[in-house]
Amino acid sequence: MPTTAELLSTWREATRAAELARQLAEVAEAASVSAENDAEAAEEVGALAEATAKAAEAAAEKARTTADRMQSAAVTARGKGRKDAAATVTEARDEETEARDRYHEAEREAAARLDGAKR
Repeated sequence: MPTTAELLSTWREATRAAELARQLAEVAEAASVSAENDAEAAEEVGALAEATAKAAEAAAEKARTTADRMQSAAVTARGKGRKDAAATVTEARDEETEARDRYHEAEREAAARLDGAKR
């Protein structure tokens, strides 16, 4: 049969163990609350990340579309500029030829009048 001192010692150890168990339960509860809060925060961050990714995809698609449109416009403008310049050069040469021909015709007519006036 245990002595009173042994029973008292066992009771104290049981009380200490119960106190430690209570403290561990409190820590576990706090950790659980913290984990739940962390999980909620992680879920919210995940939702924000998904929304950000969708916005980034939309922005990238718009940038691609704009870049393609700008490239097409640049190619068109570049070709148009060359074509317009070539057409202007051709037109200027044609006008120069016509003006030279008119000048020479007027010169011939003037010479013919002078020859007719001399006779």
